[in-house]
Amino acid sequence: MLGTELPKQADTHHYQRRGRWWRFHVPPNGANTHRCVGPTHSGGQSSQRFPPWPSGGPGCADGYTLLMYGATMYLETLLRSNAPYDPIRDFSPVILVSIEPQILVVHPSLPVKSVKELIALAKARPGELNYSSSTGFTAGYIAGELFQSLTGVKIVRIAYKVTGQQFPDLVSGAVQLTFAGAAATGPYIKSGRLRALATTVHNFCTLPGLPTVAATVPGYELISITGIWAPAKTPEAIVNRLDQEFARALNQPDMKEKLLAAGSEVIAMPADKFGVWMKTDIARMNKVIKDANIKVEN
Repeated sequence: MLGTELPKQADTHHYQRRGRWWRFHVPPNGANTHRCVGPTHSGGQSSQRFPPWPSGGPGCADGYTLLMYGATMYLETLLRSNAPYDPIRDFSPVILVSIEPQILVVHPSLPVKSVKELIALAKARPGELNYSSSTGFTAGYIAGELFQSLTGVKIVRIAYKVTGQQFPDLVSGAVQLTFAGAAATGPYIKSGRLRALATTVHNFCTLPGLPTVAATVPGYELISITGIWAPAKTPEAIVNRLDQEFARALNQPDMKEKLLAAGSEVIAMPADKFGVWMKTDIARMNKVIKDANIKVEN
């Protein structure tokens, strides 16, 4: 799906060789999107999944070394003054693969059926409710802290080292609510073990009829993404070809269906537009982080 011969240009004629592996560096607990896109191959081309670059910076600019990650790749640098890389200087955007909403879900025993009712309950019981998220600077953590900042409620965060560990506690009622991806929450919503109140993204096609948090809390928006980047010195011709090949793969009906089943919606935003979008999102989220006084926590 991704392997075709590149034009025999001076800077790319050694690039495309059958049997050569793409090296995908992904998060330690790579999400469903990484598992769907990473293994894609055809025509003798394949991919391997590696841990994130140990140094925190980009690897070899050879067109085969790629980073598949979420917005945390660039957002965490807003909070860490000692980050060992600069997301703009050190990386070349290749393609924005997909977006995934965070779904606000609560345990059915919580007497709320809307965001408005949840806010009212949290204000009546400050500090008594809790929400779960993975440790560190994750989408679920940002979603929860942004919700508190914009509504003025106080909800205690319960942090889990592994994302999946929070759901047994949610289902048992030990934790009352969370913001988590559509793929993770979907089975629990369908079985009635968790109740969905809202989504953080407008018009997400797998959740028709589910209101947004912003419908009750103006200005609330949080978009989880998966993108692909190359090291900054990767030749532009190679970046453009990778962009084209990934876009062609992502727009195949079977790939769209696979990602949709994993809770993500294909965007396939090209490299130039992705670069502009990323800079805009960095500026937007920098304001969100400062306004909400979000800190890096373990």
